[in-house]
Amino acid sequence: MYKPLLAFAFAAISPALLASGFKQSTPPPRPGIPTAPGWYEELPPALAQAKKSGKDILIDFGGSNWCEGCILLKKRIFTKPEFFDKASPSFVLVDIDTLTPDAMPKDKMARYIALQKKYAVGAFPSVFLCTPEGDAYAWATFQPNILEPDAYWDYLKPFINRGVRFRGGLRKAAGLRGFAKATAMVGALSQIRSDFLWTYHADMIAQLQRLDPADRTGFLAYLNGRKAYDAFILRLKYPEALKHYRAFLDSLKGLKGRERDEAFAKGGGERNDPNSINPNITASDVDRLISKYNLKGETLQQAQVVKAVIYTDNDQPAKALECFRKVVAESSHLSPFDNGQYFQVDPDSLQAIQATLASCQGQPDKPTMYLALQQIFHNQLPDRYEIDCEATVDTDFRPLFAVRGALNWQFQKAVAQESAPLEGQAKTDFVAKMTGAKKAIDDVEMAKIRKVMRS
Repeated sequence: MYKPLLAFAFAAISPALLASGFKQSTPPPRPGIPTAPGWYEELPPALAQAKKSGKDILIDFGGSNWCEGCILLKKRIFTKPEFFDKASPSFVLVDIDTLTPDAMPKDKMARYIALQKKYAVGAFPSVFLCTPEGDAYAWATFQPNILEPDAYWDYLKPFINRGVRFRGGLRKAAGLRGFAKATAMVGALSQIRSDFLWTYHADMIAQLQRLDPADRTGFLAYLNGRKAYDAFILRLKYPEALKHYRAFLDSLKGLKGRERDEAFAKGGGERNDPNSINPNITASDVDRLISKYNLKGETLQQAQVVKAVIYTDNDQPAKALECFRKVVAESSHLSPFDNGQYFQVDPDSLQAIQATLASCQGQPDKPTMYLALQQIFHNQLPDRYEIDCEATVDTDFRPLFAVRGALNWQFQKAVAQESAPLEGQAKTDFVAKMTGAKKAIDDVEMAKIRKVMRS
């Protein structure tokens, strides 16, 4: 539960240290950031206040003594009076700050974990905007480039407006009948994330099915496609990866120098990644999902990224790059129901991905293709989480984390294969060129991380 997704940026604690008397010298628990005045720490009294006032509810799920994104969001945004002054006229504010187990009472921890499960919180920090009844209609998170209260409120405005349009559309639909009512309902329901609709408004989906059985609006097909994709993502989860990773580290204990390096490479090296996807899922499985549900728009783009991860893991970089060409092509065919809630590709990111793909036209060598994939995955592919940490409910798919180990491993292997026929200076120059190019890509990513951490 307390595994920072930023962990790759920092050195790992050595197994030897963990096996020593480390626990005896463990410092006292790091205190969390106190809840700001005017915020509730429990949901029931917040629901009562929302019902009384008619205000919506904003819930911040975080962990302010262990999750860096949560710390920054709470310290720089949510504890500032400027944010309270903006938000409190419209929202009852709730701070669900899940600290490390040694820093909070067990009964409070149990209540907070139950709330995480209720709202399917897949990453920290998660900010839910909810109706006065507590039904979520929008989700937001920490944004590394937004560190001022006024700017964060501006970031939330589009999500708030979706809630306004949602309820306005339902009021409009209430006075209509037949297909006109169905059309108005689609206008309202399309403002809400599909998983929220299935969780909180399944009765409205059933009503829409009765009003528009032929699905003339196309919205029901969209919802079914999203639901199928979300279920498929859960199949990608591979809990065994962590077990294999720990076993791999155990196999290296006691080895040093060249002996350790050789054992590292023989055992799969960086491919032993605790975030690896289920190896039993194939690209053909994704194709069947796409075909069966006729996936389009953002959902199709996400499915193509999943295929790119699978192809990378299976040493097929050319096919992985082709998936990204399809991602780019689909950007011109988004449906009216696609509003950036799932695949937040802006024009600059799209242009950058296109430029990287253009650099791989023709028949480049494998190291060059893996460099292109690293550039896309690490620095160009939109990631709605940016800097976050894992929560109790592991429901989210992070392409970058799923592919990182395979990318590093396949790149190393490809460089070794391409340089094998070379000799002397030619070999040295080729390896230096490739490793230098990879370092340049890594440096861009690390610069972004350092910039955020300095704040």
